[in-house]
Amino acid sequence: MTRFPVLDARLAACADMVTGGFVCDIGTDHAYLPSFLVRTGRCERAIAADINAAPLEAARHTLAAEGTADRVQTVLSDGLKDVCLDGVTDIVFAGMGGELIARLITEDSRIDGSIAVITQPMTRHEYLRRTLTETGFDLEEERAVCSSGRCYTVMRWRFTGNRRVCDELFAYTGLLDGSRRDDLMYIEQLDARLMKAAKGMEKSRPDKAAELFKLAAEIRDKAGYELFPHADFLS
Repeated sequence: MTRFPVLDARLAACADMVTGGFVCDIGTDHAYLPSFLVRTGRCERAIAADINAAPLEAARHTLAAEGTADRVQTVLSDGLKDVCLDGVTDIVFAGMGGELIARLITEDSRIDGSIAVITQPMTRHEYLRRTLTETGFDLEEERAVCSSGRCYTVMRWRFTGNRRVCDELFAYTGLLDGSRRDDLMYIEQLDARLMKAAKGMEKSRPDKAAELFKLAAEIRDKAGYELFPHADFLS
């Protein structure tokens, strides 16, 4: 029996949020995600795109080894610039910074309500949530995934054209409320970072520190706990 690579927790969560039969994976690297989706029958076809030639070559090796090369097209592209989106039902942006993901999405007017947009930012989660919310995207689903001590968040968006002001609580926590174990771990780590940052600027920037303390308290209230478990470093 042929053994295929198992998706890590981040990519498995992205795969779970794919809703249609034609996925486009931006920044595909080894193309593990699109190959998995077509190999398991979750998608009929896919596009694996990357800005660099070396990852695309690695992607082609994956597709050949897994017998999916006939159903996954590889494209050398800076984001979506050279990608044809005709018929695409889902676009995945995983493993990139939140600011880059936000730019790639908002700069492409072809992304409409027929396409589900799955994002897994490595940084600046709050920037991504704020930018997409204020440019007309609705957050349909979100879940945190924790692995090897680090927590990630995976989100599925849909363009509606409904531009809304994004408050700070939503920018930092989105749809996460602590009801799932990994969601709570994500929120606890976020809470810890905000409290540490606030502590560090109490003297130099007291107004900003007060804002962060308030935000951290709102996050704890949303998640239903009083203080994150590992607060000893604040004393």
